[in-house]
Amino acid sequence: MSKFPVSDHIDVIEGNTLYKEDGWWRAVILYTKKDSSKKKLALYWWVHNDSWQRIGKWQAESKGQWEKEKQAMDSWISRADI
Repeated sequence: MSKFPVSDHIDVIEGNTLYKEDGWWRAVILYTKKDSSKKKLALYWWVHNDSWQRIGKWQAESKGQWEKEKQAMDSWISRADI
């Protein structure tokens, strides 16, 4: 059983909790689907009510997509109040 609340169809290879408090949990997870050996990388968001429920997932589909999205975030980060 995974230490992350993911679907039974997923085998977590490795993961890292980025944030977990006040009923919110966010983690980056390297995984495979049970029927595949292809490694995938995703950022998950969960909220805890009676149990942990996934409310979001972003998955890197390719290195090119990742670079494009990272560049977009990098170009906007200075505009945010963070």
